[in-house]
Amino acid sequence: MAKEPMQFPQVTEDQIEIWLANPVTKAYLRCLEWKRADKAEAAGTGKIVDSSNADLTHAMIHGSLGEQAAFKEAGEPEELLDHYVMIFRPPPPDEEEEAADG
Repeated sequence: MAKEPMQFPQVTEDQIEIWLANPVTKAYLRCLEWKRADKAEAAGTGKIVDSSNADLTHAMIHGSLGEQAAFKEAGEPEELLDHYVMIFRPPPPDEEEEAADG
């Protein structure tokens, strides 16, 4: 059974390494982590608590936790690309080929 062609072109592992080593990418990923930490701090310090409305407070904390998870996931681009099989990873050589080469 033939594999269906990828809808989008894949990137190589080398391209990912170059992209992750780029100073702009590093700065962006660092900012995502800071934003996640800011959301966690705001939830822990009571900045998003409304003492007159428990439902609103619950909703704000719930939203903050979702945002924290989103910033954490966005800060792990290689995992996201892997999830959608967007990184080309060459298949391992067959054992027969290794024996013939070795």
